[in-house]
Amino acid sequence: MKLRFSNIILSHACHFLIGQSSESLRHHGLNVFQQLLRDSISNRASCVRAGMLNFLLDWFSLEDNDNVILKVAQLIQVVCGHRISGKDIRKIFALLRSEKVGSRQQYSSLLLTTVSSMLNE
Repeated sequence: MKLRFSNIILSHACHFLIGQSSESLRHHGLNVFQQLLRDSISNRASCVRAGMLNFLLDWFSLEDNDNVILKVAQLIQVVCGHRISGKDIRKIFALLRSEKVGSRQQYSSLLLTTVSSMLNE
């Protein structure tokens, strides 16, 4: 399946993935979204154009559920593996210095592992 309209990707992601949906629905949505991105270079490119990485990095910093954070980190890896800008790298390092991410070993390790893995893609 191909994502055709990059300008609506972000709004759908916000609504269905972060909205007031149940945890199981968010997990399912994240799994489906990850599969869509892994299967198609054009889908990854559409997400880059839509600003998905910025959205995912914001979500990573705000989310409290460890399972959701892991899924978001996997999506960050897939999107970053396609293309990452200097601005995105600065935001990642800012997250590592932030109170929430920097002070929790598991979050900073997860983000660093994500960055390391995306460099290999």
